[in-house]
Amino acid sequence: MDKDRQNAARPRPWRPVLVGIGALVLVFAGYVLWLAFLSPEAAREREAQKNLAAAQNFMKTYETAMTADTYGGKTPQETLDLFIDALKQGDVDLASKYFMLKADGSVDEKWVNALNQIKNDDVLVPLYNKLLRATPYTKDISSPEDYKFVVINNKTGNLEAYINLEFNKYSGIWKIESM
Repeated sequence: MDKDRQNAARPRPWRPVLVGIGALVLVFAGYVLWLAFLSPEAAREREAQKNLAAAQNFMKTYETAMTADTYGGKTPQETLDLFIDALKQGDVDLASKYFMLKADGSVDEKWVNALNQIKNDDVLVPLYNKLLRATPYTKDISSPEDYKFVVINNKTGNLEAYINLEFNKYSGIWKIESM
């Protein structure tokens, strides 16, 4: 029993050292946890990664839709002719497919609605006849992926219509961007 008392009474120098090392490890682990997960910088980094993933997903969806888009011609004139033919047939759904797709790859409903309104107002034939007079506008071409047609009033010389086409590089066809 004396030995046990002697051992119990003897100071244990290693215990405070272990406690100190444990405290340092905990402080270091807390600091790493803060840097990796809880700090404002970590939150910004997570948000940036999330935004990057969303942008990459959007681009993949966009490229897939643009690649699958087959409504248009190999030349601007061919696209305009296909559009005019669809109008001549009264097929505004087909005609609307010759316009550029929206960013999400879907048909832009504003063109569907506008063409339906033109059909309902019974002005499809005048539009068709006007577009038959479209001529290439070669001034002010900003890029080889941009092409314009104009319709000039024969009597007044005024501009009646302006048709802008853009090249879909993913599918190799021309699309109507605006008119």
